[in-house]
Amino acid sequence: MDTKKQLSTRAFGTSLDNGRRKKRDKGGKKRSLASVVKERKDKRGYRNAVIHPGAGRGRSAAGEKRVTRSVSRARATHRNEISDGAMVNVEDIDATEEVMQNPLAAAHVVKEIFATYRAKESSLSARPTYMAKQTHINERMRTIVVDWIVDVHRKFRFVPETLYLTVNLIDRYLSVKEVERPMFQLVAVSCLLIASKYEEIYQLPVNDLVFLCAETYTRQDILDMEWAVLTELDFKIYGPTAHPFLVRFLRAANADTRTTQLASFLLDGTLQNYQLLQYRPSQLAAAAVMIARRTNWTLLMGKYLSMAVLWTPTLAHYTDYSEEEVMPVARAILGAWDNRESSCSAVKKKYSATGRLYGGVALVALPSADVFSS
Repeated sequence: MDTKKQLSTRAFGTSLDNGRRKKRDKGGKKRSLASVVKERKDKRGYRNAVIHPGAGRGRSAAGEKRVTRSVSRARATHRNEISDGAMVNVEDIDATEEVMQNPLAAAHVVKEIFATYRAKESSLSARPTYMAKQTHINERMRTIVVDWIVDVHRKFRFVPETLYLTVNLIDRYLSVKEVERPMFQLVAVSCLLIASKYEEIYQLPVNDLVFLCAETYTRQDILDMEWAVLTELDFKIYGPTAHPFLVRFLRAANADTRTTQLASFLLDGTLQNYQLLQYRPSQLAAAAVMIARRTNWTLLMGKYLSMAVLWTPTLAHYTDYSEEEVMPVARAILGAWDNRESSCSAVKKKYSATGRLYGGVALVALPSADVFSS
């Protein structure tokens, strides 16, 4: 076998060796190695193109076109298929050209990633009743501290993942450890430090945290509390938060900029409310998307739109929640927003900015919770 054939068989996963292996066709005739390799190369499709993206380097323009057509045919074939059977009117959001060309989208493993998130989101979330065992702090204190964390996060211009991970770490630590009132803010800034190390390119300087706390705590106090949090959580830093679910669900909703901003605004508002810990992160993300679509479409159309239009088969598939399952969570989010503390203004201040990033969506009138009644 020449070098060219060796490369071809290796690239597409064949186990043929040195021309000594033969195969028989349906008529019983032996086929040559060259015909077998050619047949395998002709049958290659979307799966091989994804798993071996560099296997065809050096191909001619005609070869590139053949691969492109093969990928397109495979996408069309898989568009209406899912792992547990066929589905109708569901778009394959992981097979778009934009996603396939973005290595950060991890299109070939994204389904497995979110399946793992769904399996672990309950075990790596805070217990929704942990405040009953806290004798020195209460729900209102948590609301004020989280509101302060949101404001600090905005000023440092951190990525959203840092904010959600910080609140997740605070709640998980409070679920297993009783904290005295003077130490609550220390726990919060230490969790922010851990989250910034995990999510940001550059970690938050400890001296900046000392300044933010008005020098109530020393640098060593923060580092000691950081160690206490990590050891208490057994160094299990990351728990699936609502933000990655929101990003995926917005893609499933084919959301525009305004819908994305509204959903992010609503989901950020859930962080301050202790009562919403009873819902899983994926439930909160799905409800935020539903409310955002309802709000945005009302603004655009100027009239009531049926809920059946808002919750599409694609959304139902990728969220794994039906419309009836999401509506109670949407009512809870809107109810919590109406009853929020008057002093908690960080989220509203953040999304009142009228720039391209936030769009001033905090100034938009949200629908009544009664709209999402069954």
